[in-house]
Order: sequence, then structure tokens, then C-alpha cells
Amino acid sequence: MKKTSNKYDALIIGSGIGGLICGALLAKHGLDTLILEQHFKPGGYVQSYKRDKFTFDVVHAIGGLKKGSQLERIFSYIGVDKKVEFIEIDKTFKFIYPDITIDCYTDINRYKQELINNFPEEKEGIHKYFKTMQSIWKEMQSSYYRPTLSQFLTYLIRFPNLVRYYHSTHQEILDRFFKDTRLKEILGSGWGYLGLNNPRISGLYLMGMYMSYHAGGAWYPKGGYQKISDAFAECFKEYGGNLRLNTKVKKILIKKTGLLGLSLMMVKKLWRNA
Repeated sequence: MKKTSNKYDALIIGSGIGGLICGALLAKHGLDTLILEQHFKPGGYVQSYKRDKFTFDVVHAIGGLKKGSQLERIFSYIGVDKKVEFIEIDKTFKFIYPDITIDCYTDINRYKQELINNFPEEKEGIHKYFKTMQSIWKEMQSSYYRPTLSQFLTYLIRFPNLVRYYHSTHQEILDRFFKDTRLKEILGSGWGYLGLNNPRISGLYLMGMYMSYHAGGAWYPKGGYQKISDAFAECFKEYGGNLRLNTKVKKILIKKTGLLGLSLMMVKKLWRNA
């Protein structure tokens, strides 16, 4: 049934992958949701585009789609897994420098051996670095989104690496384990995907990105990345969401509702759709 009212429970500006996932989840849970996008197709950076006879992807690989992973559960819950076929690839990156080329394998042991073969004098540090990174990842998966006071007080015991490195840049972590400047540059080469270089980026943030590939594999959507954004858009609309393309937002008016008002609105909506 076509919606006749201009009133919505939620309004999202931009149909990037974050907006599409948020919108699909809200719509699936019964909220009238509108997504406004100024471009002629959805996806933001997660899309494909053509130049002459060639098709280009903005994204190169997705990390963490192995069965049971957090990302896989989200894709499955929304229904994208039924619309897109994913191909697993064995290398996340290829780091090419003037005097050395390193293949970053998703298999963490294979990647470690690749580094040891090229930097044998740093073998001990390589083992310690990756052991720390794996421990950080494990603690990230087990930590709390909103810890209570009693849970927070146990952090030092339960999540020692998160506590130790929560304020460290990736450069500070690299300096802790290695002396070779070239090796440190290689291990930090992925910073470009997150926006800040090694002396400025959170070590936990960058190591979390690396581990999403090592723990959950690297994947490519058959047909290109536009397939993913189109699939999320389809799911969103199937749940009743309204996606308006070629629609630029010129002004945002904010009315103070308060947390209580938002909570009552959601309860009322869920009760109506129960």
C-alpha cells in the first residue's frame, strides 16, 4: 500500500552502507523509515561505476563474512545473503614498495611466514605482535557495548590488552615490537583505509580492521559492490522503507523530543505492529 502521509518515525540522510543497514533494521522492526539520497543510485562508497567499457569498484574486499561472524549475522538477518553471492579471496592486500613486495594473506599463519621470510631478524617480534593482535580481537568480541559499573571494574582483569593499548597509536604499538623501519611501514600500510596515518590512528582500530580479515576471511561480491548496496536497498523497501534517490536535503529542522519521547514512540510503534 502506497504511503500517503509525509510523517515518518525515522529519517536518514544519505544511502551509504551505514544508512542502508540502519534503515533496513529500523524498517524490519516496524518503523516507518525514509532514506534521502542526492545521487541517482544507493551505496555511497560501496558502489561500482563505469568509465568507457570498464567497471570499477570503490571497495576492494569485505572482511569478516565467515559463517557465524558478526557481519555475516547482520547480512543474514537483513536478508542480503539471499541476494548476493560472495567469493572468498586469499589475499587482503598486496603491499608494493620500491625494494620489496609483501602479500597480506587472510590466513594469519601464512602472512606471518611471509613477513618472517623477508625479515628473519624480526621473527620474535612478529610472533609477539600477531599474538597481541589476536588477543586484542578476542577481547573486542567479548567486551561490553555499555558496561555496568561492576563490569567496568573487571576490565583490567578480563580485557588486559584493551586496557593496555586503548590510548596507543598504531605507531606506538609497532615501536614496542620492532626495530626495522621497513617492516613497521608494511605492517601499518592499511592505515589509508581508515583515514589517519600510523602516528595518529588508534592501534586498536587498525588492528581490529586487520583481524576482521584474518578471523573472518576476505570476500568479494560476485558482480561487483553495487550488488551489495542494491541488495540492502531492496531489503529496505521490502520491509516497507521509502528510498528517494536524486533528492538533496537543503535544510534540517530539529525538534527536541528527548529520550523519553523517542522511547515512547518506539514502544507505541512496536505495540501497534505486534
